[in-house]
Amino acid sequence: MQNDIWDVLGVRSDVEELASELIDGRCDAAVISGPPGSGKTWLARQIAASFTTAGGVSFRGVGDETEANRRLFAMKCAQAETRGLFKPIAAVGKTILNVATRLATAGATGAEEAIDAFDAEKARRKRSVVFLDEDEQTILSEMGQDALRGPVLLIADNLHWWDKDSLTLLRMILDKRLAKAFPFTENIRILAVTTDESYQRPIWFEDYSRHVLPFFKKRLHLRYCRSNEMNSLKNIFDEDDILDQETLDFLFKLSGGHLAIFSSALNYLKEVDHKPNEKELQTLADDMFLERLRRIGSLGELADTFLSAASIVGNVFDRNEISCLLKAQSIPFHETVHTCQQLEFIEERDGRLEFRHDYIRRFFAARLGHKEPGMSYGKYSVNACAN
Repeated sequence: MQNDIWDVLGVRSDVEELASELIDGRCDAAVISGPPGSGKTWLARQIAASFTTAGGVSFRGVGDETEANRRLFAMKCAQAETRGLFKPIAAVGKTILNVATRLATAGATGAEEAIDAFDAEKARRKRSVVFLDEDEQTILSEMGQDALRGPVLLIADNLHWWDKDSLTLLRMILDKRLAKAFPFTENIRILAVTTDESYQRPIWFEDYSRHVLPFFKKRLHLRYCRSNEMNSLKNIFDEDDILDQETLDFLFKLSGGHLAIFSSALNYLKEVDHKPNEKELQTLADDMFLERLRRIGSLGELADTFLSAASIVGNVFDRNEISCLLKAQSIPFHETVHTCQQLEFIEERDGRLEFRHDYIRRFFAARLGHKEPGMSYGKYSVNACAN
């Protein structure tokens, strides 16, 4: 099922090429980028599953916005990929068969020789502590022990939220400075997953953009599903044929083409097990909006503030109206407007902004208290901006 998604998005050949090059070693550093909810992690986990099926070992270190100041958080969280959570990409099955033996026997020819080779590096590793502390050496030593089973693929997920020290260690792996002390890093493959900066700004911007990203020459960009692709997407996800055209159109308007959220919404409708009524659809809409905001981290809080203020003006509003409402709050106004447009909560027509669907305005207005435009909503007051 998952494999057909890349056909719908028109990136099938690019996905096959990326997976094949990582598996057979022609590529050692690649990055998957795109907006939140466009299937980046989904694809990375499929590639990792293909890599492990071919005889390699896959790790996944995940950045967390709330842990960006916690030293080596992303690297310490890197664990061997669990088999079975995602299926390998079927299209590279032939490649897997061709390179599996080569992967499984890469490096030392036997277990004893591999262990001897690893132990022989201890002296050299000690001479490398000038730039590696104990925690960093421990991370690499543990990863190196697992690397005895085969080549390593490291998924650097949410790279834009990686902590500074994890980014530094990743750069050392990318520029091969660690190869003498830790030989397995010479052939390690790294697949980064990152969100477009217009949605989620990298926390350690300098380290991320100037010192790490330039090493990734191979890049694949994903996007949201378009309205004319939704029927194809339905054929992939909706195996039980529970969606009629009206509900499908409704889900597209609410999801904005987010693959992850569309999939979650469909699972919800399957559990309902009948054509959803208006109340059930509203519950679904609320959950989808909150999930879309949650997925962009701190920018989601800014978007929430902006959209809440806009909802009390009406479906159509001017920038200066919302700016007046929010003048007592310090938010990057133009950046927030841009984010809301990219998330497809609002759009611009003839110089004015408007909600893309009245469901969206009602959702944010209801969170403040159900009142008509022009009334006072706690800290926001439209009347105060009338003049």
